[in-house]
Amino acid sequence: MSEFVTEVSCRAKHEEVIAAIRDLERRLFRDNGHISIQTRIERHEQSLAMLCKIVYGSVGFTLLAVGGAVLALVIKG
Repeated sequence: MSEFVTEVSCRAKHEEVIAAIRDLERRLFRDNGHISIQTRIERHEQSLAMLCKIVYGSVGFTLLAVGGAVLALVIKG
């Protein structure tokens, strides 16, 4: 095997792979040129999961702060 890989052949293969990935992405996540309903639902679910984590964290921090304040008042008083 005396075949060498050249920059031109690498570039051509790279363009082939990129074109295949773009075609695959277009078919997987698009429906007639628009984002498919499955992709929209998945993105909404991801957003809701992140918002729930933020809300739960905020509520937990608030309860911790209130509990600390009550504990400080009980110890002082």
